[in-house]
Amino acid sequence: MKKLFLFITIMLLTIFVKSQVSNTTSFYVNALKTLIVNEDSIKATTQISENDTIMVTKDFLLSISGSGNGWDSLAWYPSRGEIVWWYGGSRIDSINIDGRYVLLSDSTSQYLTADSINNLISSSGMKTVYELTLPAASTIDGRIIGAVEGVDYPSGWVLDSGNDPADLEIIHNVWKRAANVNVFYNVSGTEFRQLVNFNNAYTGILTPSLSTLRIEGLTTIQKEIKIYIIFTQ
Repeated sequence: MKKLFLFITIMLLTIFVKSQVSNTTSFYVNALKTLIVNEDSIKATTQISENDTIMVTKDFLLSISGSGNGWDSLAWYPSRGEIVWWYGGSRIDSINIDGRYVLLSDSTSQYLTADSINNLISSSGMKTVYELTLPAASTIDGRIIGAVEGVDYPSGWVLDSGNDPADLEIIHNVWKRAANVNVFYNVSGTEFRQLVNFNNAYTGILTPSLSTLRIEGLTTIQKEIKIYIIFTQ
């Protein structure tokens, strides 16, 4: 009988202790130095070091680890293939991942499309067709003297009659060979008529270098003329 009583007492004590151990909802764990969970640890700090290995708080990520450049959300923009990260409603930075945009520089997050690049080329003065206006004169030198750089022909270009007084030699800064040259003369007012290439417009065109164009036998008509030069792409 004593043995049975002792056995029952031990069983009840075991059940009581087990219930107290498993029921931790009303208990607090107070770790004075280090809390170890599954062999990982968090120290008694306020998350000021990357050595606090269990978790990274949001404040640590944004204020310490990110040095003010952390983020709280990422947004994907499929229309332009761009990922943007945000913090507190402000755009922090972005990256393009599909190659549709060209990064303007490493110091900015601005990207350029093919259209915006073409607009920049146009606004910077890089053209495909260049116009020269030469006044009426009996000689090529007379036309050159009467033309104003930056007004009648592009800035930085040099006009010369070259070795032959019948030729117009143009030293330009396009660094491309001329693909075509057309000459028009002023009929009256704003009306211009095209002359015939390799006939009464000029006898030939020569490109001695990427920066030089020579129009041979340029028209001698004593009218204001416009010369349109098309360069290779």
